[in-house]
Amino acid sequence: MREVQAAVETASAFGATKGVLHASSSAWKPAWDAEIIGSNVVRSVREIDEFADELGFEICVENIPDGWFTIHDFDRIFEETDASMTLDTGHARIDGLDSGGTASFVGRHGDRISHFHLNDTRRAKDEHLPFGSGTIDFREIFAALPDGWNGTLSLEVFTLDYGYIETSKAYLDTLL
Repeated sequence: MREVQAAVETASAFGATKGVLHASSSAWKPAWDAEIIGSNVVRSVREIDEFADELGFEICVENIPDGWFTIHDFDRIFEETDASMTLDTGHARIDGLDSGGTASFVGRHGDRISHFHLNDTRRAKDEHLPFGSGTIDFREIFAALPDGWNGTLSLEVFTLDYGYIETSKAYLDTLL
């Protein structure tokens, strides 16, 4: 926990106002009671979020596929903490949501989503394709956001070719 607090303090000192948190545990799922581990992870998220809030720093918990808190488990994070969310679109796809399912999730929880990892994919795999070159309908997802949403977006494009990033940014600009 202290390592996370130190990271929050350092990021805040450098002027960052929010950061992404993976609500996870290295506990081996078959050997542990899921409720015990889940409760411990939620308690940790709550404590980190409260610590960060005192610094004026926003914690945004990311949906992690096959982790302790996938997109399907996020209601518990929302109910038991005040933390915001980073919605990773590729991770939502891995967890079985198509564009309509992700848009429906955004429609229900848009007030808690503060950051997006825009990760395009052609199938339920973490491909990190150039934005707009996969099958995720980002227009539908963005349309589900509440009026006046003022969160942040990150393009997650895994490439060393900056032209793909430029193309991704240009396409994102057409949707905003």
